[in-house]
Amino acid sequence: MYEPSLYAINLSCGYGSKKVFEKISIQCCSGQMIAVLGPNGVGKSTLLRCLAGLLAPMDGVVYIDGRELHKMRSLEIARKLSVVLTDRKVDELLTVFEIVAMGRYPYTDALGNLRDEDIKVVWESLRLVGASDLAHRYFNELSDGEKQKVMLARALAQNPRVIILDEPTSFLDIRNKVEVLHILRRLTRKMGISVIFSTHDADMALKLCDLIVVMERGGNIKFYRSEEVLGQNILKELYGIRECGYNDKLMIFEPMVINSDKPLIHIVSGSTTGVPLFRLFVKNDIPFSVGVLHENDVDYYFATAIGAIVISEKPYTWISQQKIE
Repeated sequence: MYEPSLYAINLSCGYGSKKVFEKISIQCCSGQMIAVLGPNGVGKSTLLRCLAGLLAPMDGVVYIDGRELHKMRSLEIARKLSVVLTDRKVDELLTVFEIVAMGRYPYTDALGNLRDEDIKVVWESLRLVGASDLAHRYFNELSDGEKQKVMLARALAQNPRVIILDEPTSFLDIRNKVEVLHILRRLTRKMGISVIFSTHDADMALKLCDLIVVMERGGNIKFYRSEEVLGQNILKELYGIRECGYNDKLMIFEPMVINSDKPLIHIVSGSTTGVPLFRLFVKNDIPFSVGVLHENDVDYYFATAIGAIVISEKPYTWISQQKIE
């Protein structure tokens, strides 16, 4: 688990003479899942392309299995590292099996002939992502979720140590987002593959990843363990969110309530029973108060996150007459 599969030291990268970020050091260990978070335009894709060897660094070095990436031949890199980008550059008239088989090119002969071993790897890669039933369908017949599974299978067919993905869940519905991320999680746990990906799904990243890389505007980059949980101010400031509240215990963003000194409604609730009402009143711009809630109640966490007027008591204490009144 702790053996470094890919790491970078004092990495600076950009385009022309303009640096997008500089002097970043990052390490990805075997079986580790890392998410890169940040608003659009901060350089998430640039970082991933630099780590993947698709963009030469201005300064610093990227290593894979202890070897300097930019001194390795392309076939050597392809046996260690797979890349899945948002722009899928594949022939849409190929079958799924043919596309996944392209992942075996680092191991085939000059004519690209597949051996029995290669064919077994292709089928196993399809099985691991739950796409065996798609093998004989054409790529242009697939949904976005199915296409992403196929691209993952092609990446797996390379037998990589590291997979780098640029926003693998973009344009996917919630079911396919969850499925793709759980496939990645399973690959890290069962096969020891290192996964690095960019995403805007902060809630899923926090729940599934071992390390969170936060890229801020201006080139600032910070690292967090997922157990540390990104606090309210970090996420709200990172994305410039003003209209929503965030609760770091529930890991949710919710629209803020429009409050007044004299709320029209008071809600008595607890243990999530008030949440549907909170959302209903927020949606209809109806100010409300809630309580009495103990400060370890889910309704308390939710109500404070959205800025409601909350009457509360400390956990495991009796509710005082003063609070009732």
